Amino acid sequence: MVRTFHHHGGHAYVSSIPKAARKLADRKDAPNNSPVIIYEDGKPLPHPHSLTKDIITFGSGRFTHWDDGGGGSGVVFSSSDNSDPNKNGREYWAVVPGATKEELRELGSWSTSAQR
Repeated sequence: MVRTFHHHGGHAYVSSIPKAARKLADRKDAPNNSPVIIYEDGKPLPHPHSLTKDIITFGSGRFTHWDDGGGGSGVVFSSSDNSDPNKNGREYWAVVPGATKEELRELGSWSTSAQR
């Protein structure tokens, strides 16, 4: 995931994504579309496909990989303990389970497998 994470209010932070990854994102018509899993220091964050308002309000490892259909997309997430991911010393990365190396290359800068 691309650092620096931008604060989005409350417990939420945003990371940009490669443009090609938008096709995988959750959307209004497919709110559980994204296969992406966000990891924090080797552990998956526990609440995928969360609403942005819930990420802001409750945090606790909620996240969404979202495309709003109007050019806005990215990963909105919170750390597992609601600390600032820019300052907590933890590593964050996104994984696309089951994607081949060729599919990941098409997505741009996202790396393969567990590599970050």
